[in-house]
Amino acid sequence: METTDKEYFDYLVKRSKLSFLLRKFLYKSIVKEFRGKALDVGCGLGELLELYKNSYGVDSNPFVVEYCKSKKLKCFLGNAYKTPFRNGMFNTVICSHLIEHLDKPSVAFKEFKRVLRKNGLLIIIVPNKKGYQRDKTHVKYWNEKNLTGILKKFNFKIKKVIYFPFSAGFLRETTAINELRVVAIKS
Repeated sequence: METTDKEYFDYLVKRSKLSFLLRKFLYKSIVKEFRGKALDVGCGLGELLELYKNSYGVDSNPFVVEYCKSKKLKCFLGNAYKTPFRNGMFNTVICSHLIEHLDKPSVAFKEFKRVLRKNGLLIIIVPNKKGYQRDKTHVKYWNEKNLTGILKKFNFKIKKVIYFPFSAGFLRETTAINELRVVAIKS
């Protein structure tokens, strides 16, 4: 069953305060990577936009966009395939927990590259396999090999690969909140 924009927005707003605090905790460490003007693609309720003031958000859900705007955040209607920004506008682009939902990820990577400045940072965050399996709307499972592979295909240089919050062992593979984070530089 497909959800409407309004149903998804209501779900985001109603999720527990613990979930909201967890997302802020997970994001605080990645915001340290940001530099200059940043774009959060698929910004949701704007947690990253609140943590990093020189940031813009884009989301395909009009209810989400209006919610972020009501909090005085710079948020615009768009999606991973087409953003309303000029070429080379951003020093950092982040796409967190979105590309695993996309039917045409290559189109999204072209768009990320278009809006990034030369030597800009692209940060991609995806769930681990356990997290991937928990959501029926996920289209493609991304692991370190296929994610770094597509980034190299688009001429990004891999700066670092991070598993967060657990970097190795049993917890990395079995904890649903664990993420794979890849930081790449536009050549």
